[in-house]
Amino acid sequence: MSPRLSVYLDPDLMAQLAELATRRNESLSLIVEAAMASFLKADEAHRREAAIMRRLNRLAREIKRLKRDLSTYVETLAPLIQFLLTVTPPSPDGAGTGGQLSPWSKNPRSSCCRNRIRMPVIVPCRSRPSPRRP
Repeated sequence: MSPRLSVYLDPDLMAQLAELATRRNESLSLIVEAAMASFLKADEAHRREAAIMRRLNRLAREIKRLKRDLSTYVETLAPLIQFLLTVTPPSPDGAGTGGQLSPWSKNPRSSCCRNRIRMPVIVPCRSRPSPRRP
């Protein structure tokens, strides 16, 4: 047996409830129980939606922070790359790459860019042996 609950209703609302019960051929308590369950499920759905919104907001903040960090890294790395490209001497026209693959040979789709962009060849310098420390 279900627990009992006494509720005071407005006479107009009670008349609407009685009319609905006679139309559907169901008891008043069954209709009120279904209405309360529907009302409480809507509250549960609202809480679930709020939890999803909190998660989405957190993810949006994390993405914004990652985007900011990435732009900082790019701004930091760009001058270094520009400096390295400026300082590296170009290879002589007749000289090959010394048996190394060019960056264009790795990607066949880049052949369209090969003629427009000339990639500098970075030749490693010969390092002197460092003096050994005792």
